[in-house]
Amino acid sequence: MRQIRRIQKCPPKLWNFYETAILGLTRTNNGLEGWHNILQEQVGGHQVTI
Repeated sequence: MRQIRRIQKCPPKLWNFYETAILGLTRTNNGLEGWHNILQEQVGGHQVTI
């Protein structure tokens, strides 16, 4: 079966974490996820309309 290369939808600069790792920067949004979890606990559920 012949392999056909497809055109990328997003440039590697958007999804590649090589430079981020070299610079020692964070790769995730754990701070935001923690804030969201606390908010969900205080509001009392998931997907609550504010």
